[in-house]
Amino acid sequence: MAVHLLAAKWAPPAHFGRAAESCAGGVAVAYVFAHLLPMLAHLGRSEDYYSLEILFGGALAGTCLYLAVDRLEDGAKASRAWLSFAARITAFAAYNLVLGIFLTTNPPATLVAHFVVLVALSMHFVVVDRHLRSCHTHAYDRLGRWVVAPSILVGAIIGSLQVFPFWLHEFFFALLAGGMILNVLRQEIPQTGNGQLLPFTAGAALFGALFVFSSMSY
Repeated sequence: MAVHLLAAKWAPPAHFGRAAESCAGGVAVAYVFAHLLPMLAHLGRSEDYYSLEILFGGALAGTCLYLAVDRLEDGAKASRAWLSFAARITAFAAYNLVLGIFLTTNPPATLVAHFVVLVALSMHFVVVDRHLRSCHTHAYDRLGRWVVAPSILVGAIIGSLQVFPFWLHEFFFALLAGGMILNVLRQEIPQTGNGQLLPFTAGAALFGALFVFSSMSY
């Protein structure tokens, strides 16, 4: 929550900022492929009411939903910019809400895992925040961030109150995983000429190793 509210105050030098964003992209990719997808596979194997195919179908649905929102924004005319803004903010508020539910109902098992997930998600949120601000600068600062930021706290409260049955939590997680995969691939992998390969690779390698190490303690 604090990352979304304070990210606007962080304005690093341009060269350092590109390196930091590339590193954050590598960390987010590691989070998806070394943490989210293995956990999704684990849930599919361990829950009687879910098959692996159903959970990965949910992930596919999350990917399609995120792509639909992304295309809506790309195709919106200037006169309908408000629709693009509303769709994008609603999507990321839901994204944070589901993440809050999941982190509450499936907390990391060890202190090391807590730390690794916290750092990885914080870096991911910084990149998401910068992207939303670049697309909707004034509207995001005035309204958007105040919708997106609290949603993860609301999700944590919902998760702690166990409002939804456990199987629905897991399906929400599958949607989250699918949306995050496309979000990472489209927004955070450095583009040719903009990203920096070394920071990206370093972030992916370091946090990939940390996720593997922390999972050995589960």
